[in-house]
Amino acid sequence: MCGRCGCLRETDDRSPVRPAVVEGLLQAVLLVLLAEGDGYGYELAVAIEARGLLAQPVPPTRVYQALRQLADEGALRVREQSSPDGPDRRRYSITTAGRSHLGRWIESLRLTEAAVQTVLDAHAASAPEPGRRETTTRSL
Repeated sequence: MCGRCGCLRETDDRSPVRPAVVEGLLQAVLLVLLAEGDGYGYELAVAIEARGLLAQPVPPTRVYQALRQLADEGALRVREQSSPDGPDRRRYSITTAGRSHLGRWIESLRLTEAAVQTVLDAHAASAPEPGRRETTTRSL
């Protein structure tokens, strides 16, 4: 698998199997968390890891990039808050446009889930029974 995104284009039999990557899923995860309540970037990064919302760890810098992009698109509102312990912090909240964007994401993920399940079911139906070697080839 490709080391950058996990796709299958650069694979060999020695490569470890990793979860398939859904492009942009981090944005959907952030919108889900922010639909539950406002949060700071660091809190969101910790919640993603703690709740296992993504199959692989995401660097905090990537979380901040995604938050900035969502804010630029109008999906998030950002409030600067001063912090007595260090630099100012940004508190993020989801907007009406962000909720709409999340709804489209959820619909898309459900369609993807159905397609993935179809592939898994087709594979299970075509896999030989344990202990038996496949002797015939089926044509499509």
